[in-house]
Amino acid sequence: MDYDLTGLEPSLRSKVNADAVAADSLDLLEGGSPEDAWTRLRHDAVFLRAERGLLDQPVPLYPDPTPIAQRMPVRTLPGTNHYTILLAEAGAAAGGRGRTIRPALLM
Repeated sequence: MDYDLTGLEPSLRSKVNADAVAADSLDLLEGGSPEDAWTRLRHDAVFLRAERGLLDQPVPLYPDPTPIAQRMPVRTLPGTNHYTILLAEAGAAAGGRGRTIRPALLM
């Protein structure tokens, strides 16, 4: 995570380019990438959705999970954001519930 952050504690901030993230998000949300990935799934999958946004904003990265839920079950994990859903113990434990998670889609 050091390469994602700049500044000194407690004033760390993201080094990502907001315009690049926005452009990439458009492709992920509106382009063919999700559709292509869903059609290649060979096993049942559950979409694990973080409750909060990419940088811990109150609005999640996927504010309306309805389009995803039409293709696979969606589980929103309370108290997680884009990073903590996979990297923090609470997010990983809630997502796995004692099972090994093999990410089908990493979005």
